[in-house]
Amino acid sequence: MAGDVDIVIQSAGGKSFQPFFSPQVDTSAYQRAKKNRNLTRTLLEIGCGADGDLAPNRTALLAEIDKATGNQNQRIGAICLFGTSNGCGLILSLAKALQARPGTPKTLYIGLGDVTIIPFGRDPAVPDIGNLQPTKPPQVSFGFFSRPRVVTKVLAPSAADLPPPIIADPGVTADTRKNFFTTQGNRARVFSNSPAGKDTWWWTSDMTFGEVHGQIPDWTNLARTTTASNDFDHHVELCEKIAIPEMRQDISVELSKFVTTTPPSP
Repeated sequence: MAGDVDIVIQSAGGKSFQPFFSPQVDTSAYQRAKKNRNLTRTLLEIGCGADGDLAPNRTALLAEIDKATGNQNQRIGAICLFGTSNGCGLILSLAKALQARPGTPKTLYIGLGDVTIIPFGRDPAVPDIGNLQPTKPPQVSFGFFSRPRVVTKVLAPSAADLPPPIIADPGVTADTRKNFFTTQGNRARVFSNSPAGKDTWWWTSDMTFGEVHGQIPDWTNLARTTTASNDFDHHVELCEKIAIPEMRQDISVELSKFVTTTPPSP
């Protein structure tokens, strides 16, 4: 039997963790189905940002969930989580923590937009997830030299046409796992201290920490084309104009389906 507290949490990476805001998911169909079936359910909706150290953010979100459920994991029904940019790390970490709690149901939906893949590793790492570092170097092609004699100090041309970077499997489960990303802001250049070896091509961009974007193993990875003129604006366009609207729509549908088919709480 499903619990009586449904959860929607968004983490927008471009904002500070607090104050909380509305995730702006359309819940009209969910509320209508709940009313028609005379169900007594609570919908916990939280929108938040994400800080550099995600551990305190995760602790705060778990505390909000515990408050809503009275510390009873079995009261949780649908769990829908989505995030963009730095917020993706927080969403992954939160999902992993909920997954480890006895009595908590499997997450219904996780959506991510442009996970912050950090070429030389995120510090501090995302709790229970890792440092979000690429697992393989770029596969150089025309316009790149696989064994350059001189270490270049400038950004190479856009690496948008190369196979995108991939992070290690975060080990997060859900009925639906979608990862939206754009490769338009990806670049590569030779680093003398590359994780792939001395004087080797490695991922980078002109964003903070050389952030790039790509795939998650075994997820539904959805590459989207952006049309901005620089690396950062490609990222913003993917997050705000493409991923967030699609994820909100997904969650609206998932919540409606869930509350239409779930048995009444005991």
